[in-house]
Amino acid sequence: MYNNNGNDSSLSFLYSWPVIIIALFFFWPIGFVLLIKRFSTDKTAVMSSSSAVLKVFGIIMVVFGAVGLAANIENIDAMTCVMVAFFVGGGVMLLRKASKIKREGKEIRKYISIIVNHNVREIDSIAKAMGKTYEKTNADIQKMIDKGFLKNAYIDEQIKQIVLASDNYANNAINQAQAQARADLRPRVVTCKCCGAKNTIVGAVGQCEYCDSPIQ
Repeated sequence: MYNNNGNDSSLSFLYSWPVIIIALFFFWPIGFVLLIKRFSTDKTAVMSSSSAVLKVFGIIMVVFGAVGLAANIENIDAMTCVMVAFFVGGGVMLLRKASKIKREGKEIRKYISIIVNHNVREIDSIAKAMGKTYEKTNADIQKMIDKGFLKNAYIDEQIKQIVLASDNYANNAINQAQAQARADLRPRVVTCKCCGAKNTIVGAVGQCEYCDSPIQ
């Protein structure tokens, strides 16, 4: 699972797809909870179209509940009501979660575009670009930092700006390039296909600093 400072990009084995799939088959209530948790902690899932998977699961659960109700409409007992309520209610929860993840991903991509690609650091300017208040924008950015989308970044409350670790990355990349000149490696700017952020990487393959997706 991600820690609060965003330095650990790995997911716990408990929330890995094999565990979730096995749980869904053999003990679906736990599988359901793990599935929700997976999409709440996986940055790549938030930034990609993976929310569609959650939407499909939601639709399947709602349909399953509706079919179960229709099949037992003439002989409804307490157990049937509980099962139908779980599947329909759980399906609706998944659909709402999928919608929320999609909105969150769209908003985070916009923040990254403003802050990273357009080099806007002043919170007031970011707030105007987002059409939000200073307080809401400040809270959103802090949440992105806490979730690891802006690694090693922080908000300087005195100057009311966000400070990124990548602000000095270009100089570091140049130094790295000089040290690795014999290997003919040079820093280059690559746009992440997942979140749209511009990353400076050295070598053929790298990892997005903002959403952890592989880039090349």
